[in-house]
Amino acid sequence: MAGFIDALREGGGWDLDRRLIARPFPQSLPGQPTPRAKWSALRSELARQSGVFIVLGGMKMVDGQQVMADGVLEEFEMAKEAGAFLLPVGSTGGAAKQISDQLLGSDISSTGADAQRPTDKEIAALSDISIKAETILSTIEGILNRVAKAT
Repeated sequence: MAGFIDALREGGGWDLDRRLIARPFPQSLPGQPTPRAKWSALRSELARQSGVFIVLGGMKMVDGQQVMADGVLEEFEMAKEAGAFLLPVGSTGGAAKQISDQLLGSDISSTGADAQRPTDKEIAALSDISIKAETILSTIEGILNRVAKAT
């Protein structure tokens, strides 16, 4: 977030209301049930509003054990249904890696005006665990520029 806001400030554009949508997920009080239906409703609204769905990581702690973040997988399905561009960074592990593996070789379009995912080559590059942060950023920038030009 800090880097995003710094980039806006440095670029002279502070129009956060157009560039950032934040929806805090309500947490339950001790002894109360988890508000999963509210979380799904929030995820659905975010998916509807998003043009690009970027996935980094996607693990959570349950009873002291690290497990796949099922909410991220739910968000992925909703973003896919909403027609968002699906951009997992598989090298970050977790749900991002699972989504990368699912998209690799899939029949979801990766080129042209109807592209909804990176190409297999781009997915493979972003899934390489030895990739450097600068390369991740430049690869994502290249993908987004390619998609923007195609639409």
